[in-house]
Amino acid sequence: MKTSLLKCICLFGITTMMNAQCWQSVATNSWHTMAIKNDGTVWGWGNNTSAQLGNSSNISNQEPAMVWSSNDWSKIYTSPQHSVAIKSDGTLWTCGNNAYGQIGNGTNNQAWLPTQIGTDNNWNNITLGAVFCLGIKTDGTLWGWGSNTNSGCLGNNSTTAFLSPIQIGTESNWFKIASGSDHTLAIKTDGTLWTWGNNYAGQLGDGTNTNKLTPVQIGTANNWTEIYAGWDTSIAKKSDGTVWGWGMNEYRNLGNGSYINLNIPTQLTNLTEFSSFAVGNRYTIGLKNDGSIWAWGKNGESQLGLGFGSIFETTLTQIGTATNWTKIVAGYDHVMAINNLNQLYTWGKNDQYEMGLTSNLSY
Repeated sequence: MKTSLLKCICLFGITTMMNAQCWQSVATNSWHTMAIKNDGTVWGWGNNTSAQLGNSSNISNQEPAMVWSSNDWSKIYTSPQHSVAIKSDGTLWTCGNNAYGQIGNGTNNQAWLPTQIGTDNNWNNITLGAVFCLGIKTDGTLWGWGSNTNSGCLGNNSTTAFLSPIQIGTESNWFKIASGSDHTLAIKTDGTLWTWGNNYAGQLGDGTNTNKLTPVQIGTANNWTEIYAGWDTSIAKKSDGTVWGWGMNEYRNLGNGSYINLNIPTQLTNLTEFSSFAVGNRYTIGLKNDGSIWAWGKNGESQLGLGFGSIFETTLTQIGTATNWTKIVAGYDHVMAINNLNQLYTWGKNDQYEMGLTSNLSY
């Protein structure tokens, strides 16, 4: 097992800490990572061939570097080749690859710098698929742009790409949203669960493997509170604390000990006392109420933080012994985590410098 150190000490032998006591939030995916510091500036690292770092170049960053110097950024999101952010004034900004209209600027031209989309200042929450975006505004309306493919990623009963945000339906009670590669989960203010998009592995949870071009309600329960979408896997929590999973399970990434895909939400009875999850490419990271981190599923790139001893883990395994973790995010094959000292740690695959380390080896 290889360990590394960047500017500070390792917390335990399989993770690397990046800078010290300054990170507010982080977003990552296959190839690059973006993070907001406590001062409101945005830092980026990893692949930049599509200008997804938004620093007016296509030169990749091996280590974290400030890419957006203004100090009023509040939320950040990433896909493999573009980035999206919301400022503290509620405006929406994007940069990077735009082949499918995924940055929403009304063209197919990529943006080298963060570019404001429209003039609305009521954006609240964004989710990014591989080449599309969906967003909820503070008025509860749902909006989408980018690729729509044959799976209906945008949920507007169409397979046509859109180059700028369009409203999806007419409802104004959308609350939370999360997307995988090309499927989406959403919760309404009444606690109901809705899904749409690609469904080849049952990731929509409607009992079929058929794609859905518009949002469909999953069951009748009205106590859903949290949703997490991986590449083709879905996990959700109810208000009673129970955890439910469905979709691709090839690497036991649902944590139920099975490798069988599920096409309806199924209670994961061994996932108790978890406050949140991060779902990557067929692996899952869980944050418990006591601040400890646990992992299961695919591990070919050490994305579980357990070294390179196994291809996958069927049982829930604690990562280290620390109990001060507060945030976790999963990329395709690597993980970023923040503790209660605002320190950022990382482990997994680093071939595009998405972990922010000068060596492109996995850790």
